[in-house]
Amino acid sequence: MPKPSDVYRRTQRDTVVARGALATLFSSLVEALERTRPLLTAGHRDVTNRRLLQCQKVVIGLRQGLNPEAGEITDRLAQLYDYVERCLGEANITLDAARLDDALVVLRNLRDGYQGVAYGQEALIP
Repeated sequence: MPKPSDVYRRTQRDTVVARGALATLFSSLVEALERTRPLLTAGHRDVTNRRLLQCQKVVIGLRQGLNPEAGEITDRLAQLYDYVERCLGEANITLDAARLDDALVVLRNLRDGYQGVAYGQEALIP
C-alpha cells in the first residue's frame, strides 16, 4: 500500500501535468486563431470557415470535458466557453474580426491563467 505522502505527490504531479496540457491546448488555440485573423480580414471565406469550425470544435470539447462536480468554477468556465463559441460562430458567419478578437481576449486570459497555475506550481512539487 502506497504511503499517503507518495499519493499526495503523485496527485500534485498529475494535476500540474493536466494544467500544463490545458495551457498548451489554449496556446495552440490562440495561435491558430491569430493565424486565421488575417485570412478573415482578407475575406478568404473557405479557409476561414474551416479553421474557425475546427477551433469551435476544440472549445466545445473543452466545455464537454468540464467536471460538473467541481462546482461554481465549472459553471463559470462553461459560460466563458459558450461565449467564445458564440463569438467564433458570429465571426465565421459575418467575417467580423471584432468578434474573433473578443474570443481571443477570453482565450488569452484562460491560457495565461493555466500557464501561471501549471508552471508556477511546478517548482513546488518534489
